[in-house]
Amino acid sequence: MRRLRTRQLLIPLAVLFAGLVAVPAKLAAHDSIRVAIAADPTEALARHAPSPPAVAVAPPPVDHPIQVPDEPSAGSPNVDAPAVDDSAPLLPVPPPPIRPDVVHGAVTPTSAKVFGVVIGINDYPGTSSDLRGAVDDANDMSDALAKYGVPDSNVAELVDSTASAPDIVNALHWIVQSTAPDSTVVLFFAGHVRKVSSDTEAFVASDDALLPDWYLAQQLAPLPAHNVWIVMATCYGGGFTEMLAPGRVLTAASDANSLAYENDSFGRSYLDEYLVHQGLLENGALVPTAQAAYAYAQAGLQRDYPDRTLTEIDESTGPISIDGVPRDDNTAGPGPGAGSAPPPPSGGSVPPPTAPPSSPSPPAAPPPCKNVLGLFCPAGSR
Repeated sequence: MRRLRTRQLLIPLAVLFAGLVAVPAKLAAHDSIRVAIAADPTEALARHAPSPPAVAVAPPPVDHPIQVPDEPSAGSPNVDAPAVDDSAPLLPVPPPPIRPDVVHGAVTPTSAKVFGVVIGINDYPGTSSDLRGAVDDANDMSDALAKYGVPDSNVAELVDSTASAPDIVNALHWIVQSTAPDSTVVLFFAGHVRKVSSDTEAFVASDDALLPDWYLAQQLAPLPAHNVWIVMATCYGGGFTEMLAPGRVLTAASDANSLAYENDSFGRSYLDEYLVHQGLLENGALVPTAQAAYAYAQAGLQRDYPDRTLTEIDESTGPISIDGVPRDDNTAGPGPGAGSAPPPPSGGSVPPPTAPPSSPSPPAAPPPCKNVLGLFCPAGSR
């Protein structure tokens, strides 16, 4: 009995002893935690705080040069002419594809005298040379012509597979045969260009055939239309001076020795975004002329993207109006004897015409071109 009582007494004593030993250890651990928090509260709180939500940051716009990746080295000054039968009968030229969202302006006697060949190529043989915005560039120019009343039957839009070398030459032959001296012609090219020598550039058709500048100039030599606007949404576009003649304007996305770019955030080239989309379709230019659209685009690019400015070489004798309306300058409405301007298309507005000044001051001289012979001017000059 005495031994049992002794065991019963030892058990509470053992429990009490274990508790006395454990208390200092817990206090020491608690003190260490308190010291750690006091030393760096931010670090301790960060261990238990939830992770902050990820913030979505839009990537910067990515530029893509409008350039063939396997750019060949400079070759002979004259590239062989493409294998195109110039004597072949003229084929019907396809009209622009039907887009229900395009607003067509009213056809007038003046706009019926405007014609266009509009070319845009995204899809080249293989996959390494494909572009992303050239077809949209072409669509914008066709839409701009439609907006200002140019009939669909007056516009040939060649895109991707329909823009082979024979197709392009056929369209140029069609424009030569379809126009008169009082016609206005818009020639728009968006796609690859190859620099094949120091003074020869060639447009790359969708079948990879080359159309050199001198060959294109030969096709346009008999063109009767006096007012011609040539727009090159391409690399080296300022080098196509062989296509110029009195009454013609060349507007290019780059000079003869520079690349041009398309922008992913626009979905089109810089030239198209500012010259055609904003300048003509969104009424940014004061009037729908080649010169006014260029002035608007150049000012916008110099402000927003100064390394993407355009090149323009102007050999015209007056404003080239894509609605065919004669104008005395690029800030006024129709000139004397032009009649009333065509009504603005529904869904948009055109700035009202203002009377030309009684004694207009001469336009400011363009900056001088410092290159040899003045053929290849830097971006932004004329």
